[in-house]
Amino acid sequence: TNDCPIEIAETTAKTISKQYEHIDFLLVGYVGASSYPQCYGLSKNEHKIEAGKKMTKRLNGAVKYVQIFNPTYFMPFAGTYTLSGKHHYLNELRGESELDYAVDFFTENIEQNQNQCVALNSKESFDLATGKCTKKYMRIDENEKAEYTKKVLSKTKFSYESQPFPSIDSLEKLLPESYEQFN
Repeated sequence: TNDCPIEIAETTAKTISKQYEHIDFLLVGYVGASSYPQCYGLSKNEHKIEAGKKMTKRLNGAVKYVQIFNPTYFMPFAGTYTLSGKHHYLNELRGESELDYAVDFFTENIEQNQNQCVALNSKESFDLATGKCTKKYMRIDENEKAEYTKKVLSKTKFSYESQPFPSIDSLEKLLPESYEQFN
């Protein structure tokens, strides 16, 4: 369900779910990574309100997918990222839940006896036959992550930062060729 918000895919999801008697394992997206709201000119309070709305909307969308497909197991995926470099300070305004928050949300809002949430750390796996993970999931230390972001990731420099900003004229000259390649 990655990059497919429930609002635009619910009908299709219901159609697909009817084609299968049983779903063993569902990978379900739980975020909506975009520049909103962190890159918009909102007040700090408006940013927090909009970030909360966005996060809740995406988590509830993931719950809806689990309800539609009714899998034995489901795993929240494709949601973990951290902004770095000069924009690292925008992390708290993204409106994206961390995996640990999402797992807590799902275990509180989805009946785990019917649809069990699976969380995996990097390089671990899940065995459908046994219903077991290779290792117990270890939660992220948010304070450690914040400190690492501040001390290390904030200093990241990206190649685009050393390139000159393109002029409007240079961009306009590229439009006809871009248009031809698009069509």
